[in-house]
Amino acid sequence: MSKNVYVFGSNLGSQLGNADLDDSYKPVLISAFRNQNVQSVVAGSIHTIALVNNKIYTWGCNDEFALGREGDEDKILEVVLKTRTKSEVVGISAGASHSACLLENGNVYAWGTFRDTSGIIGFDYKTKYQKTPKLIHRNVKKIFSTDNVITMLLKTGGVVSYGADLWRDRFKIERRTRCFKNKPK
Repeated sequence: MSKNVYVFGSNLGSQLGNADLDDSYKPVLISAFRNQNVQSVVAGSIHTIALVNNKIYTWGCNDEFALGREGDEDKILEVVLKTRTKSEVVGISAGASHSACLLENGNVYAWGTFRDTSGIIGFDYKTKYQKTPKLIHRNVKKIFSTDNVITMLLKTGGVVSYGADLWRDRFKIERRTRCFKNKPK
């Protein structure tokens, strides 16, 4: 585990964790995490998520609720998970406009939205933007995100994906967000 987090690159949406910082071509320390138990850091398009001391922190652009919380985009703030059980966060992922986390009990929570080539397709059939973490699947072993897809490796060995199928060749997801389950033979 790292004790410090350094960032560099574009700071277009304050995704470097410091609103006063211009784009940085050299690593800059995020002072909020100095000497903390940093377990993981992932970058979305213009937002960032960190897992620190088993808590999720987000910062950067929140136009489509990829931060999973209300509040100042420029500040590094905790995302509050409303769960029925006490289970630690063991994984995080981020895409263009969504974020997700995996709990040790196998539950996956996600928030934000998905896009396809026509624009925003929504988080699910009823919700254009999911503003706070929502339980989307159970019995998951690992999570991964690309720009507009969350893929989950199930404890049973199967794979589940949520999001937009931009190329219509892998997941057979229709225009709206769908779930596709595929179990290995």
